[in-house]
Amino acid sequence: MNQVARKCGYQPVLDKLKIPSTKRICIIGSSQKLLPKSRVRKVEISDYLSSKLARAQKSDSKFSQSPGSLEFQSRNPQEKVNNCTKISRETTQTIVNKIFTKLLSEIHMVEDEGYVTKWNSGKHDLRLKDVMDFLTEEEKCVLKSQGNGIQTLIKNNKYIFTIEKGCVKLRQPALCTNSDIAAAHLRSKPCYFFRNHPNGCPLTSNSCAFRH
Repeated sequence: MNQVARKCGYQPVLDKLKIPSTKRICIIGSSQKLLPKSRVRKVEISDYLSSKLARAQKSDSKFSQSPGSLEFQSRNPQEKVNNCTKISRETTQTIVNKIFTKLLSEIHMVEDEGYVTKWNSGKHDLRLKDVMDFLTEEEKCVLKSQGNGIQTLIKNNKYIFTIEKGCVKLRQPALCTNSDIAAAHLRSKPCYFFRNHPNGCPLTSNSCAFRH
């Protein structure tokens, strides 16, 4: 990509985005050299890309062998979003509540630092693939439209659930100090357990990261 940018007349520099991702290196072409006539330049760039693609096709069996496979195809500007944020809030909440109810079908009482009462941590061996068994066909279709994103939906609700070794569990509330809460700008969300868990939240309103 760096070489392509140079062929297009840019003077690219590499930068690292401040996002939690392994793919955060970006190429910035902020300045551009004076180019020859655009038509001639387009032919040069097209020939350059064709040669690169031809070389890649010889070395990588995943490239298509069909005629025209060496033609450059730009990415669709409207990329499909598969992070479950396009699922309606009502559907998301319904699925979350179903998983929550299933986890509470077993009782495993726990105590931890700062707890004012024993707390049911629920089922510990609910596998991700088993979650689909108690969803409706409509809910499965919605998830399928998001790339079968049950795991993504659960991770989007990480303040309720956690995933360990392929199994979904309730996230056990952990004691938070005032400095932790201030630093992370927490307590902006209501505490799900305080409102929905049969035992409530085992922490006091001052030691919970969420709003009681």
